Amino acid sequence: MTVCNFLLHGAVGEVVWHNSLLPDSWYGGWRVNKYLNNPFHKYHGIPHVETLKQENSFIYQSWKAQKEAAETKQTVIPEPVIFKVNKPMQLTLFDGF
Repeated sequence: MTVCNFLLHGAVGEVVWHNSLLPDSWYGGWRVNKYLNNPFHKYHGIPHVETLKQENSFIYQSWKAQKEAAETKQTVIPEPVIFKVNKPMQLTLFDGF
């Protein structure tokens, strides 16, 4: 349906079919209207769709780059702040500040 919507409205872009909770998954992809606005190409002005392989997808490549950047970056977890209370009392939102 997304590919049909792109075609009907003259949108240019990629449509990727995958599980958004597992971005590494890949079921299919399509490039829609890539040459629609290029006057020097044979598909100028004609809506068209081409099958897209995972390694040629801009969406997948950007996800892969973000994943590699996140894996190489080491995160430092700060030590938790522990408040000691001498006698039992009701705490407020602003204790310790």
